[in-house]
Amino acid sequence: MLLFEAETNLSKKWIDGNFYYFLWGNSFPNDVYQLMKEKNPPKGFYVVGPEEWEPVTLFYDPFVYECFKYYIEANNIDFKVIAGAIMDKDNINYDYAQDPYFANHPTYFAHCIVTHAVDNKVTPFGINKNKILKLFTSLNGRPHPWRCEFIDTMYANKLFDDGYISWHELDHDNDVYEYDWKHWTPQKMEFDVNWQRTDGMKDLYFPPNEFQTSAISLISESNTRCLFYTEKTFVPIFHKRAFFIYGAPYANTYLEKMGFKIFDNVIDYSFDSILDDTERCNAYFKEVNKLKQIPHTELVEMLQPRVEHNYTRMLEIVENKEYVPDIWNTITKENSNHDHLVNYNRILNIADTDEYKEWKEKHENSINR
Repeated sequence: MLLFEAETNLSKKWIDGNFYYFLWGNSFPNDVYQLMKEKNPPKGFYVVGPEEWEPVTLFYDPFVYECFKYYIEANNIDFKVIAGAIMDKDNINYDYAQDPYFANHPTYFAHCIVTHAVDNKVTPFGINKNKILKLFTSLNGRPHPWRCEFIDTMYANKLFDDGYISWHELDHDNDVYEYDWKHWTPQKMEFDVNWQRTDGMKDLYFPPNEFQTSAISLISESNTRCLFYTEKTFVPIFHKRAFFIYGAPYANTYLEKMGFKIFDNVIDYSFDSILDDTERCNAYFKEVNKLKQIPHTELVEMLQPRVEHNYTRMLEIVENKEYVPDIWNTITKENSNHDHLVNYNRILNIADTDEYKEWKEKHENSINR
């Protein structure tokens, strides 16, 4: 399937009658809509953005999306959005997450992390049981309102001395917040300066050294509106760590449906079903506080069988491509003239490569020695 090079030159002609819009490319919504007016309707229109939970940069409000759906239905266009949120009729999700035009890939970041590990010859960090200095590590980049509340509540629970905590405020250009701070005065916090770049960014798929000297990960996921698992969750899983997620309701317990094990042998997950964000955040940190009563080494040993299971399950998902939608698999194949789709295709199929098999064999041999 050939395609229109949307992200490089919008003046190019349609090729094979299909249009691909990349949420992380250089095309813009107004350009897309203008092109639709000037050209005949495409045979297919595919919005590609598994890195995001919804295509907010293209359909920036419900009215625009409804108008676009009317257009594609009237012109018999094959339309799909590849996004990252969980699609489950039995789960609480919002906005676009259960839309019939969506073909979501909820484990996309698992594929990314494994691909990164293969390319960089990275094996799981694990935890050095003889050098555990802190209860947790918590990485926080952008100051979204729910993340502000997360870190503010963490401070209110007197947990700052118990963890390695980063607070970078990426993309935050002024002192105006969408959150009314109640306990903590925001200031930049960082650790492991050899891991972080001077611009505050970091390799999203590679953990800090503090993963080896802390017992668990406290995760503030990318939204509280719908279930969406990013590198924030899959990096700890890959590096054999226990983790507790503050995200949308059921962010922790839903993972059991995907074959992962949660850590209910040390924590009560009742907080996970609380719908109100503030109440859920407060209940979350009450449970985290209880873990301070367990010696770090003992805690890690109690959790070890489950983290091993989760690591194995993550590799199974990547190898079997269990959550890769058929349309997503199809549009990434045989597009050797398009860099974006070639890269996506390799990520989706990394487990089929010789590099992956060599990487896995080397890791397994090192464990069995």
